[in-house]
This record gives sequence, C-alpha cells and structure tokens, in this order.
Amino acid sequence: MKKLYLRNSNLELLRIIAMFFIIANHYINHGAIFFGELPFSIHKVISLCLSAGGRGVCLFLLISGYFSVKSTFNLKRTVTMIVRVWIYSVLIFLLFHFILTPDATFDLKSLVKIFLPNIFGQWWFATTFLVLTLLTPFINTAIHAFTQIQLKNLVLLLIVIWCIIPTFSSAEFGFSRLAWFVSLYIIGAYFSLYPPKIKVGNHIALCVFWSIVLFSSIIILEYLGKYHPIFSSLSKFFCAFNKLPVFMFSLELLLIFTNMKPRHSKLVNTVAASTFGIYLIHESTLLRPYIWKTLFNNTEYFGTFLFYVRYVYVVIIVFVTCGLIDFIVWQKVIAPLLNFILDKYLKRCVTFVSNIHSQIVAASKRLL
Repeated sequence: MKKLYLRNSNLELLRIIAMFFIIANHYINHGAIFFGELPFSIHKVISLCLSAGGRGVCLFLLISGYFSVKSTFNLKRTVTMIVRVWIYSVLIFLLFHFILTPDATFDLKSLVKIFLPNIFGQWWFATTFLVLTLLTPFINTAIHAFTQIQLKNLVLLLIVIWCIIPTFSSAEFGFSRLAWFVSLYIIGAYFSLYPPKIKVGNHIALCVFWSIVLFSSIIILEYLGKYHPIFSSLSKFFCAFNKLPVFMFSLELLLIFTNMKPRHSKLVNTVAASTFGIYLIHESTLLRPYIWKTLFNNTEYFGTFLFYVRYVYVVIIVFVTCGLIDFIVWQKVIAPLLNFILDKYLKRCVTFVSNIHSQIVAASKRLL
C-alpha cells in the first residue's frame, strides 16, 4: 500500500530535464556572447537555437500546477523555500567575498539585496514563484469551484490573451511574469484534474514539430537580418517563455510524461529535489559571471567546434557540481536541522500569532 503514495518519478525526471534546458540557455546567454553585434553565420544560428531555454521555466510551472492542485497549502514547505533562498544568498556572498574575490566591495543596496533576497528579487524566478506559492491556496479554491467547462474556458482565455496574441503581435495585454506563472499553474492543474487520453507517439511528433517551428523562426529571422537589422533583432522573439512554440513544446512534454507508466526511482527523486538548489547556486548574481566568464570562458571558443563540445560537458558539469553541493549542504546538513526546528516550533509560532490576532480583533471590537 505504501507505493501508492510514492511520487511519480516521470515528472521528477521532467523537472531534471527542465533544469538542463535552463543551464543550457545560461551557457550561451550568460557567456558574454553579444549576438546583436555578430553578423549572420552558421555558428550564430546554431548558438541561438541552443539557447532557447524558456522551455525550462514553462515546464517547472506546469509541473507545479499539476502536482499542487491536489494538495493543501503547506506552510512548512513555504517557510523552507524562503529559508533556502536566504541561506544560499548569504553563503554565496560569504564564499564570494572571503574566498573568490576578497578585494570586492559591496554598496548598501547590494548588501540589502543579499540579506533580503526574497523581497528584493536576487533570483527573479524564486521571488515570483514564492508569490505564486502564497497565492496557491486561493487559486486552488477557485479551480475546484469551477466546473470542467468553466476551467477549460479559463485555460483557453489565458492562452489566447497571454500567449497567442503576444506571439503574433507586439500586444502584451497587461502581461507580467506573475500573471503568466499563475496561468501556467492553472493550465498544469487543469491537465491534472482532467487528464486527456492520448497516444504518446502522436505527442512526441508534435513535440518535434514545435521544436522545428521554434528553430525555423530563429533561422529565418536571422537570415532576413542580412538584409535588414530589424529581423535579426527579433531572432529570439519566439524563444520567450510565453510564446506559442515554447509553450506548446512544454505542454506536449508534460502530456507525454504524465501519460507514461508511473515509475518510482529514489535516485531520480533525490536529484530532482536538488533542482531548485541548482538554480539558486548557478544563477546567483555573484556567481553567474564567475561561472560563465571566468571559470568557463565561452567567448574564447565561440565559432569553433569545441564550443559545442563544451556546451555538452559544461552544462553537465554545472548541473552535477551544483547538485552535489545542494545535496551535501542543503539536503544532508541544513534541511534536517531546519525540519527539526520547524516541526518543533512552527506550530507554536502560528498558534501564538493567531492568539495575538484574536486578541487584537477582540480589543478592537470592544473599543468600537
């Protein structure tokens, strides 16, 4: 009976794939390669195709909606995420300041951002995802109140106004990262509550189709850029995480993995548990330049075959190294200690705050 409650490793594997997409994107986009200054070339086109990493963000949000819509709000998990972001922000600052670049100076604004990373968005994804997490109890309540037809219509509306229209025009329709995060969450939730019966082979073909559409848009716009620079400046337009090719590719992957036979792998689940830590480590504003410009100087190899060889093994090295760091530092040391503290004191703190709130409300009523 216990196996019934084991987390489906298919989606955990998809979470790992999503992180590889993100690191692959950062290998090129954070590697000091300024594509706007480069003329049309086969190397430029291939690199632009390899950097189409918006798929990773879409996948993370779709998976989150798929899992979380059937669960209740977990305060402990939310507090853990907040602490995890803060711990990594401070630890990376200490590493950077005392070991990697001891002569570096930090102004007050930078220090505030380091010690209050959740509020001031040192990691844009982590901050936006935290806000989404705080909203999920209300979003889930609304989702469960809808009929299937109502929820389907909402999903279609969100896709039209924040995906289809921006894909074929410059209209943003009040678009924001948080709005699209919420939209992806709801879409993932819909397919969790009402899973379609599909032929996996057909959706693998559709996944390939949307990849071809995405890469073709880059190639065509770059080629047209030879005749007018406006086209070249738009070569990555369809790579954004709310554009139709990226969204559809991500959705097809979700459908493929959710329709595969459920499996459980302790190794896959353990690695997937470190994906958020991998993101925090390699995408830190302090470590990012060091990784991509100092440790792995990608620009030096651009235009050579070695650039693409390094693309493969550097992405793997960054994933594995950051994963091992997270596994040792967070999963084996900090997380057990934090769990012990939260299990012992979190409920008491919530009860204490709730009692104070009740007393304040009661006193206000007496005064009125």
